[in-house]
Amino acid sequence: MLEFDCAHGRIPGAFDVDAEGRFNLKGVFVREHGGPVRSDEALEERAALYAGRIRGERMTLDLSLNDGAGEPTGLIASYTLEKGRVPNLMKCL
Repeated sequence: MLEFDCAHGRIPGAFDVDAEGRFNLKGVFVREHGGPVRSDEALEERAALYAGRIRGERMTLDLSLNDGAGEPTGLIASYTLEKGRVPNLMKCL
């Protein structure tokens, strides 16, 4: 499970990287909203591509959403993560 500001995502299966630490993984992305989620409310899951590279203690992560045919529609966000460092995450208000 991946947690973002006002969203979450999931990458099913193994987190495979190549010999240079690169990855290109299919998953899902869900936008959230402020306030509670009603019991009859279904948040839309969008097909997503999580790509990046791990070098030492640092990982870069690019998030792109896919259209209905599985083609990337464009970069949504880029992140740089560092092992052991706590992120500054703000959930929706």
